[in-house]
Amino acid sequence: MRQRPDKMSNRLRIVLVEPKKGGNVGSVARVMMNFGFHELALVNPPPKDDEMKMFAMHAWDIVEKAGIYESLRDAIMECVVVIGTTGILPTSEKEHLRHPMYTIDQLPYILHDVDGKIGVVFGREDNGLTANELGMCDIVATIPTSSEYPSMNLSHAVAITLYEMAKYGAGVGRTVSTFKDRDLFFEKVHEMLLDIDYPSHKIEKTMLVLRRVMGRA
Repeated sequence: MRQRPDKMSNRLRIVLVEPKKGGNVGSVARVMMNFGFHELALVNPPPKDDEMKMFAMHAWDIVEKAGIYESLRDAIMECVVVIGTTGILPTSEKEHLRHPMYTIDQLPYILHDVDGKIGVVFGREDNGLTANELGMCDIVATIPTSSEYPSMNLSHAVAITLYEMAKYGAGVGRTVSTFKDRDLFFEKVHEMLLDIDYPSHKIEKTMLVLRRVMGRA
């Protein structure tokens, strides 16, 4: 019989990629504490300063204990599922990078029984995640907003995400391989495609579709 996984607050890792402002890092830590989440990972963050501490307030301990990484790949290596967030919607089903796309409120239904670390990745305040970074993600998600002004403040986006995730507890455990293990698998598949002379212009899309299929499995 499979064990029940830890509650969502113990399984979720919030990953901020190259946040520009210390105040935003502090604000994210504060909303994490509001909803009972504590694991923060920072990719090339700004230096800790008074502004960061002021916005974090009583959640400064989350900032102090945050993992610091030089790349997104390093920050998600232990995660069994990686969710990339974006405010840019796909224009067609042929846009593999952002398809399929889920809304944030759908994620708990997909993830509630996953046993292992779940990474939710938020991009830069101005440019979001690069195409390469989105390509590392198993699932792409967005928060529906008005077309008049779709861009959200970073901490607000994190707060909405955590609110949705906090509503669900643990289900029946479902074992999933880590990002590191899947990366090794994808390397072998890539080598195999080259060995069989698979059309070179199709390899990138094929690998991305495979990652997304495995992310939903």
